[in-house]
This record gives sequence, structure tokens and C-alpha cells, in this order.
Amino acid sequence: MIALELSAVIGRHGLLQAIKGLTLQIARNEVVALIGANGAGKTTLLRMIAGLHPLADGEIRLFGAPIGQMPAHARVKAGIALSPEGRRLFGELTVRENLQIACENGRRGDWTLDRVCAALPQIAPLLRRTAGGLSGGQRQRVLIARALACEPDLLLLDEPTASLDPTVQEDVHALLRDLNQRLGIIMVSHDLGFVSLYFKTVICVNRDIHVHATGDLTQERVARMYGREVRLLLHAEKAGGDR
Repeated sequence: MIALELSAVIGRHGLLQAIKGLTLQIARNEVVALIGANGAGKTTLLRMIAGLHPLADGEIRLFGAPIGQMPAHARVKAGIALSPEGRRLFGELTVRENLQIACENGRRGDWTLDRVCAALPQIAPLLRRTAGGLSGGQRQRVLIARALACEPDLLLLDEPTASLDPTVQEDVHALLRDLNQRLGIIMVSHDLGFVSLYFKTVICVNRDIHVHATGDLTQERVARMYGREVRLLLHAEKAGGDR
């Protein structure tokens, strides 16, 4: 079954066309990584799917139903949840209150507050703490927990491990490996080492060629799709892995 279908989708920032006629299908429970150079439109694409950036043209369908003009809160009810880049939470509220907002405004289902805390055991000790006082790794876990509390069919993750130390990154990776048996995931990432190991579907978003699906994520193949910046990044990833 096709869960998400994008047909000739165009997204703009003023006069700048960030997404250029993208067409894409993602199956139910498919796990997809989005890679690409900075400014290629990856975050814009996630925000368009979530309803936080306007669709300039084209069509977005979720399980066959058009959602391109649907407001963001309605897309949450339809089964889409976004964990945004930047770890943005309601900083003045407690972690419990952040999660309760998601539970109350998402769909009813199995992802209760108790189950979310069971899936992410590091969350329970934080429930009474104010979200604004959390570390980066703690905030990232709460963001993913908040998205899960919305009971999504499709989880959108924008750079979930950016700027985290390696130990916390591995915790997040372990959670994603567990979740990919339960729901669809689209993740924007520059972590090509993790992507190459755990994602069967890797999509390279490119300013000129729009989008390419990759099978075997080799340095040469990715470099052809989005240039010298990626070759350097891949070298950096390999150097980091050797350490």
C-alpha cells in the first residue's frame, strides 16, 4: 500500500523555488532517509508534508486522500507527526505537559504517555522538569516522544542526531531501529554512516535533478548526485568512524 504520494510538488521561499516538481511514492511502514547538500530543500520538503510550509503546486496524498491544502493540525489527526530540527519544545512547560499536549491533539491509539515512557525509558525521570532546562540530547528524546504521542502512521524526523555527542546519537539510532518495525519514517540526515547501515531506501534531494533514489549508498554514486560537498562529507564520516 502507498502511504504517501507526492505528484509534481513545488515549494517556494518567496521567488526562490526550493522544491521543483518532485514526484515520489513511499509505501506503508517504509523507512526512508533524505540526504542532500545544504539548501537542497530537505527541510522544506518535510515541512510541506507536515503542512507547515505552503504547497505552491502539485499534490500530496496520504493513503490516497489529498492533504495538500489541509492545515497542519488536521494532518496530525490524519497520521503525520514531525520532529523538527532545532529541538523546539514549549520551554516554559514541563516535559509531561509537552507530551500531554501531543496526546490530546493527536489521534487516540496505542502510544499513550505510559507506553511512550516505556519505549524511551530516559523520559520518565524528566517528566516534572521544565523543557527549557533540558540538555540537547534530552530535548531530542522528548521531541521524538512528543511525535510518537500523536499516534502517527508516518514519522518525519529532521536531523534527529545533529550536534549530539556519540553516546546520545547511538541511543537515538537504537530507538529508530526499533521504531522502523512499527511505522513509516522519513528522516533527513547528514549521518551517512548510519544511513548506509540501516536504511534500505535512501533519497538524494538535489537542486538540479530534484530527487534520486539510491540502492547501494557508495561514495561514487552519491558524489555523482550531489557533488563535491558530499565527497568531503563522506571522507569526514569515514575518518570519524576510524576513530
